[in-house]
Amino acid sequence: LKGMAHSKHSQIFWPKDFLHSPSGYIIGWNVSKLIACVVSVIPYSEIEGIEEVEERIKDISGVVILGQWFRNGDDMAPLTIKDESMIWITMEEDTATEFPLLRELYCYGYRYTSTCQVILYEQPSSAYFFSTRPLRLSESHRKSNKANLMLPSEGSAFGSSELEGILQQINESYEVRRALHKRQESHNRRRLSLSEAAPNLWHYIQKIFTVIRMPMLLYTQFLLSLLNYDMPLFGKLKDISAFGEVLEGKLQVTRLRSSQWDNLRQTQQHTLSSRVTFLSIFNSLWLMGIDILLGIIFGAILLCYEDQVWAMLRESQTFLNEHMLKSQIQWLMGWPAGFKLNDNLDRFLGMVFLFYIDRWTVIMNGLAPFAPWIFRAVAFTGIFGFSATIAIGLDLVSFFTFHVTCFYIASARIYSLQLNVLSSLWKLFRGKKNNPLKSRIDSCDFDIDQLLLGTLLFTLFFFLLPTTAIYYFFFTSVRVCMMMPS
Repeated sequence: LKGMAHSKHSQIFWPKDFLHSPSGYIIGWNVSKLIACVVSVIPYSEIEGIEEVEERIKDISGVVILGQWFRNGDDMAPLTIKDESMIWITMEEDTATEFPLLRELYCYGYRYTSTCQVILYEQPSSAYFFSTRPLRLSESHRKSNKANLMLPSEGSAFGSSELEGILQQINESYEVRRALHKRQESHNRRRLSLSEAAPNLWHYIQKIFTVIRMPMLLYTQFLLSLLNYDMPLFGKLKDISAFGEVLEGKLQVTRLRSSQWDNLRQTQQHTLSSRVTFLSIFNSLWLMGIDILLGIIFGAILLCYEDQVWAMLRESQTFLNEHMLKSQIQWLMGWPAGFKLNDNLDRFLGMVFLFYIDRWTVIMNGLAPFAPWIFRAVAFTGIFGFSATIAIGLDLVSFFTFHVTCFYIASARIYSLQLNVLSSLWKLFRGKKNNPLKSRIDSCDFDIDQLLLGTLLFTLFFFLLPTTAIYYFFFTSVRVCMMMPS
């Protein structure tokens, strides 16, 4: 029964890189049944016999000799059939299409007549791989560094687990080929070529990164502690500064990617999760590189057009103080849109705000000689990235409009105080009072003097409320306009 034919269907995954490979032994995995995944073809010219092939692939990710590959025009080697192999295939090149075709298939020495489906694939690299589960890479340092994997959709030609197993073998083919290449180098002792020198260069880069990694982590931890220090009256620096918030995010991502890189070097396992981790690190480095490049370009442009930008900022400052704030406050000091405000309170608030606008203008004029240094400082922050430059620009806008923030806070406090007083007096009319100890509204009996005083105060605050409300809504709208860029 040794030569009896059996009708079966086989599937062979063949790398595109070896479509025109010289004749030799086929190396790969027997995934399941009559499904084989080819990794490489070792030419007959590089070996002395099949024993050398077995020695070369020994202890490499479970790869075995799958069979033989014969290409037209090459010297034909003798056909070898391994009786103890679960699968032994003989492939040949189609003269018309130059694609691999199955000539013979043996299973434990028994010959099968098989319909064969050859599936070509592009071999992945350390940065790219195949998977039926789309990846969700998260850049947020607050999330776990594990990748979220979505389940594949049903209805595939393969079972989901079987197809994922085949793709896993294809993903491992990159490391297998690297291992085979290293063993071939040690066997032949050939002179290093350019492609062989590249891994050595990468090895030196890893050494340099390992040396500077610890000082970099210590400096990163120091900056994070400084940004998260809770200062009296001001709070944390990252909360009051856009540049601090951006820098804190960059440092967190740097620390996270550094720990992921360290774990990746220690495991030395090229699994799906390790490849996802590598993609996350590579993605972060790519985005950081683009950010730094844009920041340097923007800083150079800022230095080239320093005078024009400063003139534009001066005009913006003049427009804000003279045409937007002072003119509108003077309009509010009259009868704005026909509303009759309280003359005394309206005039007092308007004069106070106008006075501090003039004082702030004097301060800004005193800072004008330092404008070149400020521009250079902003331009040189481009080495931290374009996002850091934009963030420090927003901080400067917040500084130049600090008087608007103060006006908003003052008007908001006055308006809030009036509303609280009116709320308490309204409870007094209804015979109620607020109980702060039990956080509830209790009933209370008030005498005539208290009711009379409450009525007078309620009338006073009620008719003063429109004046303070007008200023509150005006400065609120101005502050919202100032905060829109951030």
